[in-house]
Amino acid sequence: MPLLTSPRGTPQRLTICALLAIAFGAAFAAGYALSLFSTDAATADHTAPLPEHAEVRIAARATGDGRVEVALQERGLFGEWSGPHLPQQRYLSTDAEAGKWRLSSSIPVSTHWPGVGVGRLETESLYGATLLEQFGLVPEPGLLCLVGHGDPALDSFWEFLATAAYNSAYLSRAKLRTFYSLDGAAQAHAIRECIADGAWGIAATLANADAVGDALRDASAAGINILTYNSGAERSASVNAFAHVGLDDKLGGERVGTQFNEAGVEGEIWCLIHEALNRGLEDRCDGLEQTYSGAVTRVRIHTEALRAEAAMQLPASGVRAVVGLNTDTLLWLVEVTAQAGIDDLTVAGFGNSPQLVAPLATGQLSFILWDQPSIQGVIAVNLLLTPPLWVSGNVLETGGAAILIEPAYFDWAEAKAYLTSITPGALADVLQRAGITAEQAALLGLGGGP
Repeated sequence: MPLLTSPRGTPQRLTICALLAIAFGAAFAAGYALSLFSTDAATADHTAPLPEHAEVRIAARATGDGRVEVALQERGLFGEWSGPHLPQQRYLSTDAEAGKWRLSSSIPVSTHWPGVGVGRLETESLYGATLLEQFGLVPEPGLLCLVGHGDPALDSFWEFLATAAYNSAYLSRAKLRTFYSLDGAAQAHAIRECIADGAWGIAATLANADAVGDALRDASAAGINILTYNSGAERSASVNAFAHVGLDDKLGGERVGTQFNEAGVEGEIWCLIHEALNRGLEDRCDGLEQTYSGAVTRVRIHTEALRAEAAMQLPASGVRAVVGLNTDTLLWLVEVTAQAGIDDLTVAGFGNSPQLVAPLATGQLSFILWDQPSIQGVIAVNLLLTPPLWVSGNVLETGGAAILIEPAYFDWAEAKAYLTSITPGALADVLQRAGITAEQAALLGLGGGP
């Protein structure tokens, strides 16, 4: 038995945005096609060689209960370190035999550019100008800023979102700077730095709208395109954003509650809030309260101490179900319930990682609502590139448009149907990321696995 163990708005504006997004998509595709045959020196100057090898390092931390948790980081093209990649088997137990090497489960390593933007990073696309730029219809995109309240090193949601955002910037020949912090004052400072650096557009989350509101309004007054994303749809217009894009958090919570009712769950359930001052997480719990037939208790686990306290209280709490609001919370819940020997608790919630495949397959996780981080990153960047709507020489920006994404429901049946529909290569990659061996994959009816 290995001692590295596993963790258990307005419709008119929307129409205009949609049409412009289609036009830009076609233009970007055409620009890319032209760039394949281009010998323009300016385009060549943007090119940087890919690294010949991957550079990685080991991360480790004490868990507070005597164990050690290990992870892997990889260095990107510009010298930045990615958020920790967490193998499924990553804990060294307290009674491990001294001097004997232990092995974690495998982790895929990629050196493809562009990488995840952690902290502050700028990158520039390699592709040539779009057709609209070539004909002088719009200026060349400048600096775009993406400011968020999450931490890619702690939450895989932000890692997925940032990667998608960088890919979109790469295709659209724009520079993209990302900044993530749980501190609202730090987010506001990053926004003001973007103003000073002449940003073309700024997208920011409104988990703490009071902290960043003035900075965003100053950016709008400076003529910068303002977009809000992920959290705070109801406050978007107040910071002069022309649109908001994000998950329909309240609808997601409602669907979790409805699913519990249909599954016959009764009694008290917990809604775990992993970030303080995040309006979007409160919306998810609000939706859950509106549809679930029983009592909903909000349990806050945004610090290590609160998380440890919740883990201790859970076995004797008598709750019938627990809802995690991100991938990392769900994985933690699976581990906690396994260690405590709780086998009659329904665990479900919001997530977005291949690591959730195994818990779904074994029934440790009842279902997830895929919270679409990549879609949010792609739409946010491309909306920032949308030029303002001009009418008779004036900019017409009504603001308040909300592009809300429906979360996708996955239980094991749904997940298995999807996995058996993709190519063998894609399936092997997902199973490798999930830590599922070839033998386990065969038992699950997923072919030979990786």
